[in-house]
Amino acid sequence: MLDNKVRQNINLSTDTVRILFQTGLRDRAFEIVRCLYENEYVVDMEGLVAFLCQCRKLLEACKLLLFSLSKGHILNVDTCTTLLSALCKASRASEAFEIYYELLEKGVQQPLECVEELGLALETEGRTKEAEFVKKRIPGQL
Repeated sequence: MLDNKVRQNINLSTDTVRILFQTGLRDRAFEIVRCLYENEYVVDMEGLVAFLCQCRKLLEACKLLLFSLSKGHILNVDTCTTLLSALCKASRASEAFEIYYELLEKGVQQPLECVEELGLALETEGRTKEAEFVKKRIPGQL
């Protein structure tokens, strides 16, 4: 497809990447996503991030979401909230904070419950600076 400049089928590209993640070929999946985007093709990021969250592949979902944001693609708030919440529950508050911060930079606000959960998770993990940063964005806090 890339070599012959064939018109892309988004579903086919997305399914291919999904299968690579499913079979544990994480690096290959990311490589293909990068190649697609470099050649101005896309995949269904929303679907891939949701799929990775369902499979509990949270670090892959995190990396994919950050890649998407770096390319100027902002995903649905619900998808972002699901990932942030899952990362907090999996004691991955620093990764959740990285996503939260990038979303803030892009002007995307998260629901109050999600922000509160992130602040609490950061506090629990001893990341006081980040927790204070998050709490400043909660109405009525600090």
